[in-house]
Amino acid sequence: MLAGVLLTFASLLLGVAGLLWWEGTSWGTLIASFLAMWGGLFAAWGLLALRPPRLAACIVAVLLGTASTGFSVLWLVGGWWPWGIGCTVGGAAAIVVGLWRARRLRETHSS
Repeated sequence: MLAGVLLTFASLLLGVAGLLWWEGTSWGTLIASFLAMWGGLFAAWGLLALRPPRLAACIVAVLLGTASTGFSVLWLVGGWWPWGIGCTVGGAAAIVVGLWRARRLRETHSS
């Protein structure tokens, strides 16, 4: 249930970000990068919330968490701390949880 809600919300954010980016104005691009950053974070956590856990979902979640963290660091460097710090922490946590869960799943399947 939670995974479905997070993935649906992430899809909505990424869809709106795509439309704003396609529009091409400076404010549209700024808002699109913000929505893409948070959309990637919600998608990562949605994949990590899937039951039963899947190794491929963990790997994709780590990649999305890395991309989201990369975008949010750009926001932090630009002086937009209030908008980027939550995504930086959440993305880093998604990377750690995804790697831990992937390692655990791999150990369970190999034994």
